[in-house]
Amino acid sequence: SPGVKTLVLGYVGAFFFLMLVKNSDCVADFAELFGKSVTFSGRTNIWEVCWEMVAEHPIVGYGWLDPIFRTQLVDDAVGAVNAHNTILELLFTYGGVGLALWMAFVGLALSRLAMTVDERRANFLRITVCCLFLATLMEAMIFNIHVFIILSLCYYLSGQEGACATV
Repeated sequence: SPGVKTLVLGYVGAFFFLMLVKNSDCVADFAELFGKSVTFSGRTNIWEVCWEMVAEHPIVGYGWLDPIFRTQLVDDAVGAVNAHNTILELLFTYGGVGLALWMAFVGLALSRLAMTVDERRANFLRITVCCLFLATLMEAMIFNIHVFIILSLCYYLSGQEGACATV
């Protein structure tokens, strides 16, 4: 569905845009409007360390809660306990393989959502997914229960065309 492709491409595009312009003067001016530093509360420093570490283990990452990874991240990036970005956290922990599996899971849920007839519920979930995607640009939310509930609802909704139309 064009809506799903647009959502996923927009999210991936926003991720790369954020990674490319994170230290630019334009971003610094924008961040100052909200009383924040150009580092988004230290996130850009964390992201730089993350990219360096991902480059060392790009295929399968470091594994879940690998002590070496966490210690290096904490030492190098001012007390960070995660990547503060879901895509980077996936790449760190599970590498490209894990990111591909996660994106397949998200893609399946969103493609099922696109098949639903009940536009009211589908639109509600689309807005919810957009908000979730925005939050994951600045936080690592891989196993947050809210993520699974929202994506499960997206998947489940397509099988409920005859159900009550209330959300």
